This record gives sequence, C-alpha cells and structure tokens, in this order.
Amino acid sequence: MGPSRILVVEDNPLNRRLAVDVLRAVGYEVAEVEGAPQARVSLASSLPDLIVLDVSLPGTDGITLLGQLRADLRTRAIPIVATTALAMTTDRERILRAGFDAYLAKPFSPRVLRQVVGDLLQGRANPTGAPHG
Repeated sequence: MGPSRILVVEDNPLNRRLAVDVLRAVGYEVAEVEGAPQARVSLASSLPDLIVLDVSLPGTDGITLLGQLRADLRTRAIPIVATTALAMTTDRERILRAGFDAYLAKPFSPRVLRQVVGDLLQGRANPTGAPHG
C-alpha cells in the first residue's frame, strides 16, 4: 500500500503551500486545490484518505462543502480537518459540531498539523491537536 493521499483545500496560496510542503515532507501524497468547485472536481476523479479544508473559502465555504461531502456516500467517511483563522472558542465548538473530525486554528505549527493528520489516518480522534497524555 502506498502513502496516504491528502487533499488540501485552501484559497490562500501561502497557507496552502505551507500545508502541502509539511505533509509532503513526511511522505504523504498531496493534491491541492483553491476552492470548493475544484475540490469537487478532484474528488470526482480520486478519493483521498483525508481532507484538510479551510472553513472560510470564498463562494462555497468549508462548512457548506463539508455538509455536501457528508451527504455523499462516496465521501461521507473521509476524515476532514478544518483550518481557520477564526480562533475563538465558540467558532471551534461550532466547527466541530458541524461534523469536522478535527480543527486547527491558523497559523498552526507544522508539528500540530502532522500530529492531527497522523492521528486521524491511524483512526485516533484528536480534534484539537493537543499532545496525547
């Protein structure tokens, strides 16, 4: 079995590049798109093992896209990590309630991104990237 496949959906080129570089550096196969329409095209041809999804995308936002992915039998079970600059506690709770598997506030550290992605791919829940006790 090859490396895990990850789709990064992020409209900000610098944030997208950071996530892609961090994930590729640890051996993941990473595809990148800048918005919901491109994500849908990518998902139509290839299903990733995990999605890193910016909540505040222009047009169709990340929460709306998440709802569409959870309603589709093909994509329903894919773990999805929310990323957002909205770092308030109430936003975190709203995002996790929406159905994301984990949440990362931007700017996030490469270590936390690797930890959360690794945990989800191994089937361990770790919604905030906190170190395991």
